[in-house]
Amino acid sequence: HGQIASKDIINAFVSFENRTGTIKPGDIGGKTTDLLPKGWMLSSVDKDTKVIILNYENLSLLVDLFPGDK
Repeated sequence: HGQIASKDIINAFVSFENRTGTIKPGDIGGKTTDLLPKGWMLSSVDKDTKVIILNYENLSLLVDLFPGDK
């Protein structure tokens, strides 16, 4: 849905299944958050491109937080 920054940390505002909230780089689904699929990790949030990068094992997925704005 978007991003929010405080000090040097940028969080992503996301929805997963029926939950909504913020995640930060390093969060792992099923371990530190229930806002990502189990085992997926938020690697980074790029404040300039407004893209988050998710990783699972050797896979990477780029997700545009504002797909309709381009």
